[in-house]
Amino acid sequence: MLTGPPSIMSVVIRISDQSQIITTQVRCNVIITLLYLLSCLTSGPLTLLDPVPDAVYDSINAVSGCMTGTRQEVIGCITEWIDGPSDQPICWLYGAAGSGKSAISKTVAELCAGMNRLGASFFFLRGAGRRSRITSFIPTLAYHLAFSVPATKSCIESVLRSDHHITHRSLERQFRQLIIEPIRSVDPRIPPTVIVIDALDECDDKQMIADFIEIVARTLREDQLPIRFLFTSRVEDHVQKMFLTSPAMNTTYHLNLQEFNAGHDIHTFFRSRFSTIYQENRRLMSNISHPWPSDSVLTELVDKSSGSFIFAFTLVNFVEVRLDGCGSMHQLNRLVERAPSHQSVHHAGER
Repeated sequence: MLTGPPSIMSVVIRISDQSQIITTQVRCNVIITLLYLLSCLTSGPLTLLDPVPDAVYDSINAVSGCMTGTRQEVIGCITEWIDGPSDQPICWLYGAAGSGKSAISKTVAELCAGMNRLGASFFFLRGAGRRSRITSFIPTLAYHLAFSVPATKSCIESVLRSDHHITHRSLERQFRQLIIEPIRSVDPRIPPTVIVIDALDECDDKQMIADFIEIVARTLREDQLPIRFLFTSRVEDHVQKMFLTSPAMNTTYHLNLQEFNAGHDIHTFFRSRFSTIYQENRRLMSNISHPWPSDSVLTELVDKSSGSFIFAFTLVNFVEVRLDGCGSMHQLNRLVERAPSHQSVHHAGER
């Protein structure tokens, strides 16, 4: 057991002197490991958690939130759930790819942070290193929980001091010792703390993410705590199966994004973005009547989007790129009017 920085340094010196016994490579590896532990001890035990910096809702590469005035109905349902009955401490928001789940997660996280209600967040991203694996998932939540809810910090640090390898233990042990026990130490009269976990389906460790859903549901069924978990994902078998069976089925508030009409919100998005393009390019648009596109064309674009925000976002970005190199604004106008539908693009991709 490590007794403190001085003893670590003495070990480092002793290893350095025994060059005839230990190979250079092994010696270097041991020194690096010991210096890392020394750094952890001198900078505080929370360093041992080694969080994923770009997995949080407000990282520099984070997704954009919802445009002001959009997705108000679904966000309203989520905020009501947060302060609703404690018998459903889990919310699962699900929908198709490109339907805006991550933007909603980001906006909810921002709202909760603004009210000092956000405990932690983690946005999975397929193929993005540690953001796509479950290994650093719970440690990242615990790290941010320690700062977002200061009353949990001493409990989390105590766990790290007693077990330097807690981040390599089972998911259930990590969850109970780094999340649940610290939350249990908080005054139960405070408003619930919210943890936002986006894109469960983009975690590469499918079985382990399914296990985590079961662990959370079972733990919160047994113990009523001031905490809420917002999960989002596509409807993939390994995720859906867990939310539609016990114990998650009875402890989860299900929100199907497809049941919310996104047409009005996409219309607002189109009108705002195209209006900006028009205002910023008045010289090029001098022969194009305002509003651009016309209301009828805009309605057609909304229909073609079929509720897909990613389609609408991509279309507008494509128009902006074409604006720089298009010889005729009338050609660009026809491009907007003749844009393929989301459904036709989707089916073409399947072929």
